[in-house]
Amino acid sequence: MCARKNILWLVSWYPDREQPVNGDFIERHALVASAIVNVIVLHIAWDAQLSAARIEKDDTHAPHLMVYRWYDAPSTCSITWLRKLHQFWKYFRGVIQGFRTIQQAHTPLDCIHVHVCWKAGLTALCLKWLSGKSYLLSEHASYFQPASPHAYWQDHPWKRWMIRLILRGASLWLPVSENLGHHMQIIAGRKQVYVLPNAVDTSLFTYREAGYHREFRTFIHVSDLQPHKRPGTIIAAFEQVAPRLPEWRLLLVGPIRNDVKNRWQQSPYAHRIYFTGWLKPPEVAMHLQHADVFVLYSDYENQPCALLEALCCGLPVVAPPVGGIAEVVNERNGRLIPPNNLQALSDALLDIANRIDDFDRIAISLEARTRFGYPAIAEHFRRIYTAYCAS
Repeated sequence: MCARKNILWLVSWYPDREQPVNGDFIERHALVASAIVNVIVLHIAWDAQLSAARIEKDDTHAPHLMVYRWYDAPSTCSITWLRKLHQFWKYFRGVIQGFRTIQQAHTPLDCIHVHVCWKAGLTALCLKWLSGKSYLLSEHASYFQPASPHAYWQDHPWKRWMIRLILRGASLWLPVSENLGHHMQIIAGRKQVYVLPNAVDTSLFTYREAGYHREFRTFIHVSDLQPHKRPGTIIAAFEQVAPRLPEWRLLLVGPIRNDVKNRWQQSPYAHRIYFTGWLKPPEVAMHLQHADVFVLYSDYENQPCALLEALCCGLPVVAPPVGGIAEVVNERNGRLIPPNNLQALSDALLDIANRIDDFDRIAISLEARTRFGYPAIAEHFRRIYTAYCAS
């Protein structure tokens, strides 16, 4: 039997003690890939309480997954441009120290896999120039979606130039959707693209038949409730259909932001609109399993994990065809509607509620779990690493 390959993951986002859910979808990818290869993650994190930088190892999540987190205090320089420069230097010092530690402990490194172009891709590009070692590039960021206010096209010219270098230097692009890969090609030219979807833990997110009578049917939305997720529009659409759907309620799962709370308090149907606050994955899964329709109405997306989790729970979805959503939602599992159109959203909620029994929740769940569950994503990693990483 061939020895397991050692794959170095250079990650721009990853959970750490200061940001425990930052890049959790990358962590799920790491857990899946570790069933195939040895995954060695290097993540640079910031902790204002530290007096000196240090590296911490974490091997508690899976047998073949080792995470190195280099913690350092953020720069406190009062001059903005100098603070950014100092922070940049701190970042690369951490990368160099972390890489040296990993090289000593994990030899040989068969492949480098970057997750999120900026800034981790800079390190991979430098390593390619210095050692000739190629890298793969997974991308998850809304940075490449034109509708994002912080998109590539609005960024500084020097950063756009560096982004193009990083993209062109990769051997293979692994976006989470075809749509994202298309935008990357617009920026950096033609490159081979292999769509590597987000992974869903189907031990949690799966169909469960309700074993009791429910007083209400539920529209559910799961997100961080940021403005681009349009929670206020979802509330407004529910208000329009609420008089005709007296047995339905709206559940918003996510941190309770003041602007959304104020909008809710002004609603004449506030008694049928509920908030949970931030929940852990098992709690989110429970609410999805007890709901009836998943609603998403973002201005921009790539491949939202919450939507995939809802489908794995067997929920039909209402969503706009932004980003990669149209690659996932079809007539069997939901309804696509125009973005930025309150009336279209209201009509869709009313329509899907009136024909909710037409959707086969077991079939929706099976199709999604087959496509996005850990075994399916593990097979993607097997093909990628077999083809692109040296033995």
